[in-house]
Amino acid sequence: MIKVSNDYRSQKKKVAKVSSHVINSMRAEITSLLTLKELLVSLAPELITLFQKLMNKYKLEEIKSLTMRAKTSNQILKVMTRFFKFQNG
Repeated sequence: MIKVSNDYRSQKKKVAKVSSHVINSMRAEITSLLTLKELLVSLAPELITLFQKLMNKYKLEEIKSLTMRAKTSNQILKVMTRFFKFQNG
């Protein structure tokens, strides 16, 4: 068993026991996704941190209802780019 903190945001030391099989299965799924989409495998730690933050910040129902198309991502990126260009000059 591996001990995993399940209260990431508040930094409390609540600990849940998770089997090594479950941990290894999640790692394999993340690695498979990155490989299939031809993304850097080095993104895995950042993805895991993002997942943990989302799980602690939002309710499970909210996360389950989240969807995003590539077009939406591009629109958000354009707005962010304009904002940073405005900030820098």
